Amino acid sequence: MYASGLGANPVDNLLGVYSFIGTTASVTVTGPNQAVFVDAQKALGSTTGANNLRLSICRQTNGVGVLTDNGADYMFSIRAAANTRTPYGLSTRFFNLTPGNYTVGLCGMTEVNGQAAAWNSNEWSRVTAFVAQQ
Repeated sequence: MYASGLGANPVDNLLGVYSFIGTTASVTVTGPNQAVFVDAQKALGSTTGANNLRLSICRQTNGVGVLTDNGADYMFSIRAAANTRTPYGLSTRFFNLTPGNYTVGLCGMTEVNGQAAAWNSNEWSRVTAFVAQQ
C-alpha cells in the first residue's frame, strides 16, 4: 500500500501519546506469523526555529484508539533552524499482531509544551506499507 499527502502538523503532547503527522496507509493482518513493514517520510521545518520533536512509525488498530510504536525505532530531540525544511524518514516492522485492520504511518509529538507551533513549515509526506510472512 502506498499513499501520499500533506498529513498533519506536529502537536504538543506531554502525556507521551503520538499523533499521526504524515499520511497513513491501511493494512490487514490475516493470520499468525505475519509482519507489517512500514516506511514513511515527511518534510518538516520551521520559519522561526524549532526543537524537541519526537518521530516514530505508529500503528492504530481498526483506525481507533491510541497510537502505538514498536518502542525501538524512533528519533527524538529533533531540531530545525529558522527558515529550513528537511525530509525525515523512518522505517520499522511490527510483528506478533493479532489479525485485523491497522492504520500505519509517521507519527510524532513535541517533548516540550509550546513547541508544536514552531514546527510551521511542513510539507508533503508519503508512506509505504506491506504485510509479509515472518
